[in-house]
Amino acid sequence: MPDLPLILAIVGSIGLFVLILWYISSVMDFVFVESITKNDVRFWEYSKKYMRMGLNLFIIRFVLAIGFFAIFIMAALPMIIQIINDPSTSFLPMLIAGGMSLVAVILIISIFSAIIYSFIYLCIPIAMYDKIGIIEALEKVVATFRQDWKQMIGYWFGRFILWTGGGVVFGIIILFLILIPGLFFLFIDAIIYFALSWIIQQSIIWLILAPIAIIEIALLILFSIMAIMPLHVFMKYHMLLFLEKWRPDTTIPFFDLADES
Repeated sequence: MPDLPLILAIVGSIGLFVLILWYISSVMDFVFVESITKNDVRFWEYSKKYMRMGLNLFIIRFVLAIGFFAIFIMAALPMIIQIINDPSTSFLPMLIAGGMSLVAVILIISIFSAIIYSFIYLCIPIAMYDKIGIIEALEKVVATFRQDWKQMIGYWFGRFILWTGGGVVFGIIILFLILIPGLFFLFIDAIIYFALSWIIQQSIIWLILAPIAIIEIALLILFSIMAIMPLHVFMKYHMLLFLEKWRPDTTIPFFDLADES
């Protein structure tokens, strides 16, 4: 394929960009906890402080993602082999036949990943405030879980109820926050379109409207992120308060500023 190097370059660039964002997200998990416990947001200071811990968390997440993806590929391998051996095979009947098993595998992977990530999120403040590595913090979480697993089951159940209820409430709020400016943006775009249709060609109009639409979509995404942020802050407080009671050995410095003034 003559375009193969270009395709590989594009796919590689997208993959690298996703990995960079994933690493930044891992660092932001530490920044988020630090900002909440101290009630003082210092973005650059906290980011520099937790770059190494964020890298370790990113590596753990990356390895887990590869593992879960490998399990899914193994479950879908018979279907993949059938398609490779006989490309003329109708894909839809095969998907319907093997779809239930794939859905079951996806459900099992989702449950196990949710459990594992709940441990990982609990080990983040332990690693921060006990000044230990992520793996060692994870071992402490698992050890505490073996001693007091009933509280953890209650924590999972409570989190599920809170996320479900909060998701419905904030989903309605986000819908209204997006709907109102979305209709406004749509009205503005319609005016621009009909105004330009009298002056320039159709193809040029879309070239003008495309960047405007991208900016509008970015603003709508920003509105939705801002709207859901109170729920994320509340759930992070819930996690930290549970950890403080569940594992008293870890002292979480709520509202203790690093630099008193």
